[in-house]
Amino acid sequence: MKKMIDNLAAVRRCRASSVRIKFCVLLAVGMLSGCAKALPAQIKNMLFSQKRNTGIVDLTRLSATMVYAEVFNMMVEPENYVGKTIKMNGLFYVYPDEKKGTYTFACLIMDATACCAQGIEFRLRGEHAYPADYPEPNTNITVQGTFYTYEEDGFTHTLLIDADMTVRK
Repeated sequence: MKKMIDNLAAVRRCRASSVRIKFCVLLAVGMLSGCAKALPAQIKNMLFSQKRNTGIVDLTRLSATMVYAEVFNMMVEPENYVGKTIKMNGLFYVYPDEKKGTYTFACLIMDATACCAQGIEFRLRGEHAYPADYPEPNTNITVQGTFYTYEEDGFTHTLLIDADMTVRK
C-alpha cells in the first residue's frame, strides 16, 4: 500500500511539473506577442511591412468590412497614410460649424451591418460654395484626395485635401 501511495505522489508531482511548464511557456508566448503592440510605429513598420508599394489606397475595390477596417487603421495610425492618395465611396455628409461660420464636409462609410459609421473629412480642390456646388446630404459619392492630418483643439484630425468628388448613381 505504501508503494502505491508513493507512486501516486510521484505521478502528481510529475503532472504538476508538466502543468507548470506549459503555463510558463504560454505565459512567455503571451508576453512576447504583447510586446509587438508596444513598439513605436516606425519600428513596427520596419518589422511588419505595410502596403507602401504605391501612393494610392483605393478603397472602392474593397468589401464594406475591409473598407471600414482600413478607415479605422487610418484613424489609429494616420502617419502610415499621410501624403497618399485615398479613393473611397460613401455618403456625403455636411456639418455646419456655427462658431466659425463654416461647413465641414465628409465621406461616411458604414460597416457591413450598417450599425457603425466612420468618415473622413475632405476639402475640394478649387473654390466651391455650399450648397450650390455640393450634393444633398446622404448622397452616394466617390471622393479622391491626398491624406493629411492637422491639430485642432488638442486633437489630431484627418482629411483629404485637394479632393475631387463625383456623385455615384
